[in-house]
Amino acid sequence: LLAGLVREKDARLLELTVLPVRPRLICLLLRMARPHVSGGLVVSPPRPHHELAARVGTGREVVSRTLSALQRDGLVVAERGGLLLPVPRKLRAEVEASYRPAGSG
Repeated sequence: LLAGLVREKDARLLELTVLPVRPRLICLLLRMARPHVSGGLVVSPPRPHHELAARVGTGREVVSRTLSALQRDGLVVAERGGLLLPVPRKLRAEVEASYRPAGSG
C-alpha cells in the first residue's frame, strides 16, 4: 500500500518535471476520469480551468488553450456535465510519446 503511494507520487513528480503542459493535462484528465455509458471516459463534474491549472503547474489561460486544442483534435468533447474522452487509447499514446527523447521515435 505504501509502496503504491510512493510510486504514484514519483510518477506525478516525473510528469511535472519532464512533460510539457499538454501531456500533463492529459495525465490529469485520465486520472480523474471514469467509464462513460457511451464508451470512452468522462470527467464529471467538469473542473474549473483554474483548478486544473493549479494541479498541472500552469496558468488558467494555458489550460483553456490546451483543452481547446484537444477538442479540435477530437480527443476531448465538452458535454453538459463533463468532459468526454472518447478515445482514451490515443490520449495514453500521446503521453507515452512525450516521454521519449526527441529523435528516438
